Amino acid sequence: MLHYQNITLGQARETRTQFWLFFLCHKVLIMGAISLLYGAFLFYHIWQVVEVYQQHLNNLEQIEFTSLITPGQIIFIVLVSLFYFFLWLVNLCLSITAYIRRLHDAGFSGWWVLLGIIAPLVLLIFLVLPSKKEYNAYYTYPELS
Repeated sequence: MLHYQNITLGQARETRTQFWLFFLCHKVLIMGAISLLYGAFLFYHIWQVVEVYQQHLNNLEQIEFTSLITPGQIIFIVLVSLFYFFLWLVNLCLSITAYIRRLHDAGFSGWWVLLGIIAPLVLLIFLVLPSKKEYNAYYTYPELS
């Protein structure tokens, strides 16, 4: 597949079919891997809590919930987090190059990919701006009415 052979090649073209096949397959694989790991992790911790609960069923005040996480589990959490970070980086590289190739095939510059980064930042700036204390077309400011 073109994506895995030339992961950083942005000077190429990609048809709609190639792009959507990659996009759907890649997203399904990534989501499947994440779901399996989270499911295994969650099942392991639920199982451990059930075991501790069953051991102290008659005397619940003796349960030390701080002892539920061992150093081995902390190492496991760190390793899983690093794996997720690696998956995220690979996904980011593959997605950006796929977007650029698709834009090239459609006759647009690859710089349009930045729109996906800049637009949410502009929206965030708009959302943190203070309220305008004046009438507008959408609603009356509560203190003015």
